[in-house]
Amino acid sequence: MSPSNTTMILVPGAWHTADCFTSLSEECGIWLHDRSRHPASVGHEERLPNFSPDIDAIRSSIQGAANAGANVVLVGHFYGSIPSSEARQGLLKKDAAAGQGGVT
Repeated sequence: MSPSNTTMILVPGAWHTADCFTSLSEECGIWLHDRSRHPASVGHEERLPNFSPDIDAIRSSIQGAANAGANVVLVGHFYGSIPSSEARQGLLKKDAAAGQGGVT
């Protein structure tokens, strides 16, 4: 997996913002393409009926990187791992056509 062709998608937990990954980004800055995103369902005044907005947002990030041919490393912290696991379904690198990106 070439570092220049690798995208890390970092999904924080429910009580964190994407800023919690700042030190990791700085430490790995040479090769880390940071697509950190705060879970969409967190921080709303009104409760959402499910976590589909989180899945959709993460899936969109994965698809954008994969369509660009990137090897995607998906990191979900605490709550973030739940929608991340759902979002990666069908987007694994091993299932992609030759030369296409996906979750490694």
